[in-house]
Amino acid sequence: MSQPFKTKRPRRYTEEALKDALSAVENGMGLREAARVFKVSRNTVSLYVQDTKARRMGKERKLNDFEEGLLVDLLKKFGNTGFPLNKTQLRVFVDEMSIAKGVGIIFIGVSSRNRKKYPFD
Repeated sequence: MSQPFKTKRPRRYTEEALKDALSAVENGMGLREAARVFKVSRNTVSLYVQDTKARRMGKERKLNDFEEGLLVDLLKKFGNTGFPLNKTQLRVFVDEMSIAKGVGIIFIGVSSRNRKKYPFD
């Protein structure tokens, strides 16, 4: 015989309480303490904390917004003057910028011959 369909139990906390508990954990409060203070299940808080960490995973950006803006401006300037940068020149420029920043080489596939051909110092 088949089992009867189980329905979910209603939540015993509000969305606001969950948000408050998550922000408290991010600000340094312990997970158990936040669950107790805001009356949210410890497992629920733990699952949401893990989920927000998972959304932040991925490759770290090599250039910040300011540097990307500089690159866009550079590309526009070269394009407007009639001498657009090709892909190799752009990669060399980005690598030189990242080396100066201390990050290291971003585009490994660019040969040293092209670096000598397109210096941006």
